Formats: sequence, structure tokens, C-alpha cells
Amino acid sequence: MKNLIIIILLFSFANEIHAQMGFRIGTNIATLNFAEEDEYLEIKSLIGLNIGALYEMQLSEKFSLQGELHFIQKGTRAEEIDYDEKFWIRFNYIDLAIMSKYYLANIGESTRLYLSATPYLGYAINGKYGEEYDGKTYSESIDFKEDEIRRFDFGIGLGLGLNWNNWFLDIRYNIGLQDLDDYEEDFDDYYDYDFSVYHRGILIGIGYQF
Repeated sequence: MKNLIIIILLFSFANEIHAQMGFRIGTNIATLNFAEEDEYLEIKSLIGLNIGALYEMQLSEKFSLQGELHFIQKGTRAEEIDYDEKFWIRFNYIDLAIMSKYYLANIGESTRLYLSATPYLGYAINGKYGEEYDGKTYSESIDFKEDEIRRFDFGIGLGLGLNWNNWFLDIRYNIGLQDLDDYEEDFDDYYDYDFSVYHRGILIGIGYQF
């Protein structure tokens, strides 16, 4: 009898949760944040693709959780200040994220404004780096082990979004917390330089839920 009551309560709770699946497509305005600036390089943003699937569970009128699986491009561009040389590095990541959404206000009957916090874990499936000079472009695939770059990334995104009917538009700022530098621990001390580097990105996307 007790087990039956528990099952009934679980089903009742599940019926109260409104869930929606959906997709999101947009762009990542990506850069790399270096612990120490290089006086000879000017860091610039790189435009990458961001596309993913999502599953939102509305837990209350104001709060929901949204699981996300993304393909996202990260990296940066750079230019040498004293020479006509340009560099870029681009990573292709698969990111798994869980967004907490807090709905601030209703705007009309079908539009809602929300704040979001999105912890994420990413894995770089591949990447390339290249350079441009004398009107020519050279590129090469990244060997993560040989180039001593960590594949895993994690961090948090802070954002603002707008839902209207089944559509949504959101913008978030992703702060990478994983140091991508995988050199030996005493390398920084030997050169008296901090080689730590982290992903940063402004994600702008539009999506649909059904």
C-alpha cells in the first residue's frame, strides 16, 4: 500500500512538470583569455558556429532547468602588432550544459524575460591553427597531445533571454575555467611567465521549442 502511494505521488509530480524539447542555432564570438598579455600580439575575436538540442523542464512558474547538448566552435584570432602577420586557432567542441532559468517578468500574454546560469562541460573533438602572411594562408590540424593542449573544458555561462510563444532568443557570456595549457608544471617557473589560457565567448542564438 505504501509503495502504491509513493508511485501515485511520483506520477502526480511528473504531471505537474511541463517539459519541452527544442533546438538552438547561433554564433559564438570567441576569444582566448591569456593570464599574461603578449605586447607583440593583438587578440581579436573569432566567429564560430553554435548549434544544439535542448530539453526544458518547467519546475515552477518562475523556475526551470534546461539540459543542452551543443556543437560549438571556440578559439581566437590574433595579429602581430609590428608585422603583417595574422594567426588563428579554432576548436570544435561538444558541450554538455545544464541551464537554470529564472523568469523575471511577463511581457504581454506570450512573452517572458528570463535570466540564466549555465554550467557546462566540453570536449574538443578536433581543431586547427593557422597563419596568414604574404597573401597566403597556412593551416595545420592540432595534435592535442603533442601540442600540449587540454581537450576538456568547463565553465559557466551567464545570460539573458526572451521567450515568445514557442520561440526564444538568448545571449550569454561563457567564462571558461579550465586552463588549456598542458605543459609541465615547472615550465612557467622556468620561463618566469604564466602560460595559462582560458576560453571566453559571447553566445547569441535563436531557438524553437515544441
